[in-house]
Amino acid sequence: MGIDPAVRQSDGGTQTVVAFDFDGTLTIRDSFTEFLRWRAGSGGWALGLLRMAPALVAYLGDRDRGRIKAASVRAFLGGVRRETLEAEAQAFADHIWPRFMRSDALACWNDWGAKGAHRVIVTASPTQTVAPFARRLGAENLLGTALAFDSDDRVTG
Repeated sequence: MGIDPAVRQSDGGTQTVVAFDFDGTLTIRDSFTEFLRWRAGSGGWALGLLRMAPALVAYLGDRDRGRIKAASVRAFLGGVRRETLEAEAQAFADHIWPRFMRSDALACWNDWGAKGAHRVIVTASPTQTVAPFARRLGAENLLGTALAFDSDDRVTG
């Protein structure tokens, strides 16, 4: 028994890789919900929640986070152009950064960076909405949910 030599890790030239969860670890709460609320404004947020009523009722029974997230993408982002979404995500990150990021987690993030670690952000949120934060943090990689876009580059889900 043992590890197949083809998948054995190298003993030399390795770099430490650290992965940080984004929502609730680097931030004080879920970033996607906060982004949708910020983008929609109070009236738009209320209307979007009304459109999501069937999905919200279903969520009470099945607790399927993927299904409720898909419904929120359709209700709040359906038809939005990719470039618009990316610009709004950047504006949101710039606006909310000072009060949204956890200073203790940022200190840990920076400590790992000072040690030369390869830092990865992992999130269930759409990569388009987290990318501005990842760039500002200097993340080497971002692993998140990929939104679907149609041939006109508009969000479909």
